[in-house]
Amino acid sequence: MSEMTEPKVASIEEVAASLCERLLRPHRRDLVAVRSALAGVDEPARAWQQLYERGILPAELLASPTRCYGVVDTGRRGLRADAEGAERREYPSTLAAVETFASDGSGLLVAERLGRELARRLVPWGGAEISAIEWFCLSHERPMIFDLGYPYEVAYDSLEYALDEEGVVLDELRANEPGLPEFVNCTIRAHFGWSLAIERDLEIPAAYWPPSTVKWQPFAEFENPFEVAIALFETGYLPSAIDIDKPILRLHTFCIGAPAAA
Repeated sequence: MSEMTEPKVASIEEVAASLCERLLRPHRRDLVAVRSALAGVDEPARAWQQLYERGILPAELLASPTRCYGVVDTGRRGLRADAEGAERREYPSTLAAVETFASDGSGLLVAERLGRELARRLVPWGGAEISAIEWFCLSHERPMIFDLGYPYEVAYDSLEYALDEEGVVLDELRANEPGLPEFVNCTIRAHFGWSLAIERDLEIPAAYWPPSTVKWQPFAEFENPFEVAIALFETGYLPSAIDIDKPILRLHTFCIGAPAAA
């Protein structure tokens, strides 16, 4: 009988390479099936229902009191300028959005699960559990802002400070990957820095005013939030910061075939 082998742990270079390939690029495995099923359908609500009836759309993505969909025109302004006022419905409001979301239904569910898990891991740092999910389809491609909120920043800054006290400079763990935003490069380094903090039995410092739930506690006592953030980025969907007073997970993707913003 052959011995069981330990699962391969990706190196920091492999993680960066994977994110270069996947960031903001969902798989869309069901696109051909979706387009075939929607031939001749011109009403978004009917299209959404028909995709479920054909077995393409997972049942979980149908009408839900805790999930809705919106379409945001990002042709002239960025996401933040228009997302708050975007209409939300229990189904995507345009055929383009239906196609965009339904072509990766299983991927949407994975992103939701990872988003909930990220929020859960940030609870000790001052975050909140997710109460609802909002999906947004963006009409035009444009540079996106990466921001996962204050609890995430506190976790990052605390880790950076603790390692620095040990003579480890987080920014020097790996040079920035040119094809990735600064925020994502920092997240990659933090993921591997977290392992170093555990190996060295480091405690969470008080320097950045972390909540009492984590202050002076070993990093090993808490789950690595950066690990889940990377997995979420690899789905191709972009989360936004979660407001602890209104804990809604908002996830974004560009519409299939979206042109570049002017």
